[in-house]
Amino acid sequence: VGFVFGGAPLQPLVSALDEFQARLPPTGYAIGEWSIADAAAVPILARLQLALKYGLGTFKPEAVKEALDVFESPKYARLHQYIKDNLERPSGVKVWNEVCLEIDTSCMLLAHQYR
Repeated sequence: VGFVFGGAPLQPLVSALDEFQARLPPTGYAIGEWSIADAAAVPILARLQLALKYGLGTFKPEAVKEALDVFESPKYARLHQYIKDNLERPSGVKVWNEVCLEIDTSCMLLAHQYR
């Protein structure tokens, strides 16, 4: 994601999220039943969510605040439900433990401070 690591402006990311959400059906997965499309998209979206939540990237603090406010807005309710539905699948539960990720992220941030 160019915004997170490349210093790109926020608007292209917002446009991509708008387009992705617009293509989702009202409920369920990307094409109705769970598919490889979901397996490809969700890791990117979940990691984007994590990066914005914890400020992991090369962006300025004010930029991540703005991006997080946009990403967490009600405008993206369907996108959030899509991510949640995928992460609650058995395979999602097995590989995406946000509590452990939060601890790992905190440790990474703490280690980064002392370099």
